[in-house]
Amino acid sequence: METESGNQEKVMEEESTEKKKEVEKKKRSRVKQVLADIAKQVDFWFGDANLHKDRFLREQIEKSRDGYVDISLLVSFNKMKKLTTDGKLIARALRSSAVVELDLEGTRIRRKKPLGERP
Repeated sequence: METESGNQEKVMEEESTEKKKEVEKKKRSRVKQVLADIAKQVDFWFGDANLHKDRFLREQIEKSRDGYVDISLLVSFNKMKKLTTDGKLIARALRSSAVVELDLEGTRIRRKKPLGERP
């Protein structure tokens, strides 16, 4: 009798750890998707096609001497609010971006290439 209940407990523990692993895997998958969505959105905002039309963001870039824009500005945009309000997560998503680069503190971003002439 004792071994049977012990076996049941073992099986339940194994199932529990498997479920925890599955939940962790899904959570990592969601985080990866959010990071990809953030990078895609910011790359669009700072891309040539959008910056030629987006007067507000272009003015913010031109205001700063070095072309950097605070990540907190991006957090204030409604599309970004839907994805995240965490500036550190945004910085993490943009580390490998081909369009923008982070400053040393990871609190501001700018285009890697200067904005070209309007097409």
